[in-house]
Amino acid sequence: MQMGYFDDIQIIEVSRLETGRVGTPTRTKYGCIGIMLGDPIMHITREGTKHFLPPFIYVTKPGGCGAWGSAKGRIRKNHWVVATGPRFERMLNALDPLRDDDRFIRINDYSQVLNVFMRMENLFKRHTASDLMRLPLLLEELVLAIEEAKYRIALPKHIDAVVLELAKLIKESPGTLPQIAAISARHGISQGYLQHCFKKIIGIAVHEYRMIQRFDLAVRLIRESNLSFSEISDSCGFAYSSEFTRFFKKHSGSTPSDFKKNSVF
Repeated sequence: MQMGYFDDIQIIEVSRLETGRVGTPTRTKYGCIGIMLGDPIMHITREGTKHFLPPFIYVTKPGGCGAWGSAKGRIRKNHWVVATGPRFERMLNALDPLRDDDRFIRINDYSQVLNVFMRMENLFKRHTASDLMRLPLLLEELVLAIEEAKYRIALPKHIDAVVLELAKLIKESPGTLPQIAAISARHGISQGYLQHCFKKIIGIAVHEYRMIQRFDLAVRLIRESNLSFSEISDSCGFAYSSEFTRFFKKHSGSTPSDFKKNSVF
């Protein structure tokens, strides 16, 4: 089913299974994100069989080959989503840095991840037009939940420092686009996770925080400098003075020139 404004992603399947059956390695046509719970699990590939302890997240890219199995009398619980499209491929790539040495993503608290899987499964089963439109959004939420679960234990103080670093850079230079990609890469986290943590810690999204800082800078320059409105517009990161005027009026209720006339120095 194609997703309208998310027409670069197609959800093929959202499902779950509780079983002890041993599978046969097969090559996958589509990508997959899943969470494995329960008893010790066997991962079977053409190179051999390895045993792993859940919980863990597994990510399979198109063309991957493998199967799951359980020891006799043991049960594993598997929740997964299968999808295709450029947007989903980017999501799979974004999860690569989270993998541990065994290529799985180890998490301790999987409650939020499992919650998103269950919500996706309910929407997929209900299959209304509105539900299908919401599925890609939940898929993005799933990736963020995985990232948060991965780092919840390892980086609580570290991520606070990264968020404050980004906030400081925006405040110091609100007219420049924040270097989210560079900061994320330097600290080994994804851009999505950094933006998610920024909103959680600061209370508003990155773009909203930047808008506030741009407006504060504009007010300060109008009141305290001799710069022309065109120069102030450039300093605040606007390509056109008309764009700056609309922005300023939206946030202050008056044009820059009227605001300057009415300001008390």
